[in-house]
Amino acid sequence: MFFQKKNSILKNETLYYLFNIILVLAILGIQIVWKGKKILLYRIFFALFFSILLLNFKTIEKNNRKEIKTLLHNKYIQFFLFWMVYGILSLLWVQDYVLAAKNLYYLFLGIFFIITMQFTSDYELGKKHYLNIFIICTLILITFGMFEHLTGYHISSSNYYNTDHVRNRYRPTGVFDNTNDYALFITMFIWFLYYKFKKVPHLYQKIILFLVFLCGSYLLIITSSRASILAFMIQIFLLFSLTLFESIKKKRNLRVIMNSILILIFFILFLFINYISEYGNFYDRLMEVDKWSNYFMAEEAIQSDAQKIIKEEGENTNNADRIKKSHQKLRENASTNVRLNLILNSFLIFKDTHFMGVGAGNVEWYMDKYNDQYYSTNGILNVHNWWIEVLTNYGIIVFILYIIVLFSIGVKLLKIYFYSLNNGQKDRLYLSKTLILLLIGFPLASISPSSIMSKRFVWIVFAFIIYFLQENYEKEGI
Repeated sequence: MFFQKKNSILKNETLYYLFNIILVLAILGIQIVWKGKKILLYRIFFALFFSILLLNFKTIEKNNRKEIKTLLHNKYIQFFLFWMVYGILSLLWVQDYVLAAKNLYYLFLGIFFIITMQFTSDYELGKKHYLNIFIICTLILITFGMFEHLTGYHISSSNYYNTDHVRNRYRPTGVFDNTNDYALFITMFIWFLYYKFKKVPHLYQKIILFLVFLCGSYLLIITSSRASILAFMIQIFLLFSLTLFESIKKKRNLRVIMNSILILIFFILFLFINYISEYGNFYDRLMEVDKWSNYFMAEEAIQSDAQKIIKEEGENTNNADRIKKSHQKLRENASTNVRLNLILNSFLIFKDTHFMGVGAGNVEWYMDKYNDQYYSTNGILNVHNWWIEVLTNYGIIVFILYIIVLFSIGVKLLKIYFYSLNNGQKDRLYLSKTLILLLIGFPLASISPSSIMSKRFVWIVFAFIIYFLQENYEKEGI
C-alpha cells in the first residue's frame, strides 16, 4: 500500500492522505470546470484538510507538542514565519489590498507545504513517498510535454492553446501557462530522475529513466527559455565535477570515471543540439536576457522598418528575408528592453519606499505608475525577476535573510554530500547530490517565469529539502 498509517502527517491518517493528494494535485495543476469556471482541484482538498485540522485541533496539538516545539526551533521555519508576519504587517502601507491578499495567499500556501511536511513522523517512509510523487509527476509532465511537441495539442490553460503561430504550436508548456514555467519545472524536477536512475537495480529501468531524462533535456531546448537552459548547463557541469571528484576520491574507480566521461559527452551533445536547433539557437540567444514566451509585438517600429526598406529598394522577394530578420530583431530588443526597464523601475520603487518594500504583491501597482513616469514597460507590470520581486515587495531585510537561508541550505547539503561520500552512504549521497544540483540551478532559472510566488512546485521542493536537512543534518549532527 502506497500510504501507511505509521507514517501519518500529524499522527492522523486522514490528514496524511489529504496532504499527499494535495501535493500531487498542486504539482500537476489539475482543474475542474464548474458552472463555466475553472477551479484548481487541490484547493478543494486544501480546504478539506484545514476543516479536519480545525475540528481536531485540540487532539492534534496535544499529540504533536514535541514536534511543534522542534519545528519552532528550526531557523528556516522561523524565517518563513517572519516573512509571513512581515507581509501581514505590510498591509499597513500597501496601496492595493487585492494584490496583497493574493500574494499573501501564495506565501501562506508555500509555508503550509514547508511546515506540514516536517510533521511526517517516519522519515524513511515519508522520503520514499514524497520522492515517488516527484518522480511520477515528472514522468507525467515530460511525457505530456513530448505529446505537445509532437502533436501541437495544448490544454486550455496554455498560452499556446489553439494558437495560429506554427512555431509556438509545438513548444511545450505542460500544465503551466507558458514555456518559461515549464522550463523551470524541468530544471528542478528532472534531477529526481537522476536519483531514481542511481537507485533502480535493473538495466531496463535505467534505460527508461535515461531516455526520459534525454526527452526532458530536449524539451528544455524547445522551450527556448535561455535562463533555464543556462542553469541546466551549469547543473550538468557541476554533476560532471562532482562525479570526477568521486572518481579521484575512490582512487580512480573505473566505473565512476566512465560516468564522468558520459556526463561530459552529454554536456557537449546538449550544447551542440542547442546550437543547431531552431528553438535553441545558442549562439544568438542563450547569453541574452531570457525572452518571454510571447514576443512583444512592437508594431509601430516593425511597420516603420518594413516601410523604410520597401520605400528605399522596392517591395520584392529579395527583401522578404531582410524584413523578416528586422522584425525578429525588433521583437527581441523590445522584450529585452522591457525586462531591463522593469528592473530599473523596481530599483526606483525600492529606493522611494526607503528600502522597506512596497508591501505584499504591490510592486505591480507601483509599476503601473512608474511605467508612465520613468521607464516604459509596454504595460507589463510584473517584475519578471524573482529576486527583484522579493526585494521590491518585501524590502531589504527579508531579501537578505532569504539569500542567507538559501546559502545556508546549500552549505548543509554539501556537508551531507561529503559526509555520505566519506562514509559510503550511497542513498544519502545520491539524494544530497540531487538536491545540490536542483538548488544550484534555481537562482538563474527562477528569473525566467513572471513570478515564483505562485509556483507551487517550487515551494514543495523546498519543503522537501528542509525536511531532508532536518533529518540528515540537524538530528545526526553532521
